[in-house]
Amino acid sequence: MPAETPEDFWHENIKKYKQQQPQLPVDSFPQNLIVTQLMKMSNNDIAIFRGSLKRGDLILISYPTNNKVVKNFIGLGIGESEYRIDNNTEIFPVDYPDQMNDDFLFSLLVDSYGWRIKDYGDLSQY
Repeated sequence: MPAETPEDFWHENIKKYKQQQPQLPVDSFPQNLIVTQLMKMSNNDIAIFRGSLKRGDLILISYPTNNKVVKNFIGLGIGESEYRIDNNTEIFPVDYPDQMNDDFLFSLLVDSYGWRIKDYGDLSQY
């Protein structure tokens, strides 16, 4: 039976990751990226950020905003077109017990993985 809403889709599909040991694989998670522009587009159950990288690729970042239902994770897609990032998002489990927020996400990316986020905006409230 297909999910009725995007939130149902996320909750149903993320269940398969619940049994994994939550950790962020260092070898496959990109490091030292320069994100020239990043915009928060949505904040309902799943926070969604869209942006661009220094070399012209597009980036998509997502994480759950309520961890009472799903395990904490970061979804990350990088590609030269929106189709590629929308359909090739990789899930990285995160061992984080509290509700995730933008401050935690940016601290993880900048402090742990050496990302530089040059321009950030928030359109999720509109």
